[in-house]
Amino acid sequence: MDAILRAAGLVKSYGQVRAVDGVDLEVYPKEIYGLLGPNGSGKTTTLSMLAGVLRPDEGAVKIDAVSVARSAARLKLGFVPQEIALYPQMTAAENVRFFGRMQGLHGQRLRERTADALELVGLGTYANRRVATFSSGMKRRANIAVALVHSPEVLIMDEPTVGVDPHSRNAILQQLTVLADAGCGIVFASHYMEEVQRLCTRIGIIDAGKIMATGTVAELMARSAARSRIVLTAAGECEATLRSLVARLPDDATCRSDGHEFHIQARQADELLGQLLPIATDAGIAFEGIQLIQPTLEDAFLEFTGKDLRE
Repeated sequence: MDAILRAAGLVKSYGQVRAVDGVDLEVYPKEIYGLLGPNGSGKTTTLSMLAGVLRPDEGAVKIDAVSVARSAARLKLGFVPQEIALYPQMTAAENVRFFGRMQGLHGQRLRERTADALELVGLGTYANRRVATFSSGMKRRANIAVALVHSPEVLIMDEPTVGVDPHSRNAILQQLTVLADAGCGIVFASHYMEEVQRLCTRIGIIDAGKIMATGTVAELMARSAARSRIVLTAAGECEATLRSLVARLPDDATCRSDGHEFHIQARQADELLGQLLPIATDAGIAFEGIQLIQPTLEDAFLEFTGKDLRE
């Protein structure tokens, strides 16, 4: 299957600051591509170039092999910006129709697509209410309906769930799965790690204007240095004995202690735990708690960027 969206060598500078520095990415039909990056990573600038809102200094973006600078490509594109882009004094239906006309829809086709888009985002019964009366979650969903009215083949979304309630967030994520299943290629940027892990087929991690790593969650975990953790909580009188035991861990394992709680990191932590427990039992060590914690996407993100997602 050919990529529906392809970006090659994207560069964008603001004065002496290179916000995006040679970004390449591909998105395929039926794929939800997650873009993760800390604040200031170049994520929003990249999305703006993908959507044709911002012209790159170098590089190109193509939709179905046509430059996004051309109207034929933009007709296949839907863009949901981070900020709400609606007219508050107009109704939801009026907003969707207005933007639908800008995409070349008219008459009965426009009316049908407006109703379908609002129904898809769960606002069918609120079509004739002014957007000014909507909650934050409803405004977000109306913003998505505007991007969907012309049935785009590519949908680019910049933080579409910011500030919405859990019910609206869940509804938005379910709608994106339906769209992808129907053939749409989606680029989805979020600050919510669990959303990306739940939703996205592949993930690109961006930092300092560069794509640091791309792959499925499993591939990113395998490529990172993130390791499983064992947390052993010894009974008070057994702390010294356990401390002596963990001092003899293999070279590829590390340990830090916080009182009678010991945190051990290792590549094969499950195997190491299986080896440690019989030895500890023989040494008469009693435990108040034993945990095996697998690495998460957030751990891999930290390994690739050295930063917290919220920085």
